[in-house]
Amino acid sequence: MRSVLITWAAAWPTISALLFAFEGMLEHWPLAFRTLVLTGLMVPAMSLFVVPYLTRLLDRIYASWRSAEKTR
Repeated sequence: MRSVLITWAAAWPTISALLFAFEGMLEHWPLAFRTLVLTGLMVPAMSLFVVPYLTRLLDRIYASWRSAEKTR
């Protein structure tokens, strides 16, 4: 379940940012080409940057929760 949440948490802002960045440029392209371009940018961005960042962030949060529980 954790990987599903991380993937969703990465996909939503990534696709939102890409749609915003290419708002006027791709609107006249056929849907298949728009999808090809957006996924071609989104998947590498998520795989190389967004998912690893979110994983490290959640690991740090989880570690701080665990250490807080141990001190109780």
